[in-house]
Amino acid sequence: MTIPDLGHCAGSGAPPVEGTVKEDAGEKSGVCPACSGRFEVHHTGVVSVHDAAEVDDRERWPEGRDGQ
Repeated sequence: MTIPDLGHCAGSGAPPVEGTVKEDAGEKSGVCPACSGRFEVHHTGVVSVHDAAEVDDRERWPEGRDGQ
């Protein structure tokens, strides 16, 4: 599936995919449910506003979360 570059990703403001939040040096990141890119998690627990991740920067969802 190709996600067109139409500005901000539809997953901006949504909670990250369950089981993908990581913390490194006090910064939290998680996988966007729309574009599968890893982005900063806002202090409210949602994925920060972002453009869709490039194809090479997308991550696989944890097993059992993507239907595979």
